[in-house]
Amino acid sequence: MALVNTCHAVDNGGTLTLKSSGFTPGGKYYTEVTLNGKFYSHVQGVADVAGQTSSWYWTCDSSMKPGEYSIVLFDADKQRLSNELKFNVPKPPTDTGSTA
Repeated sequence: MALVNTCHAVDNGGTLTLKSSGFTPGGKYYTEVTLNGKFYSHVQGVADVAGQTSSWYWTCDSSMKPGEYSIVLFDADKQRLSNELKFNVPKPPTDTGSTA
């Protein structure tokens, strides 16, 4: 499982894509996302005919909270969890009001 692109709290409209394989072809999978160890989001998807999660994406925008995110996928047919994947969304830079 690998993430493609990066996600920053200050990116508007950026997209984070998850590439993963080994899932049941055409089968349902569930994605659980946590933020700083607490539940954040739960998404359902369908693996493609090759058993890949190529349709999984996350829109990165300024509403994202900074912190450490963790993603785990669950193959409903195989009753199997993926490895945990973590990524960090940094705090946006603060405006000091300086015009140096």
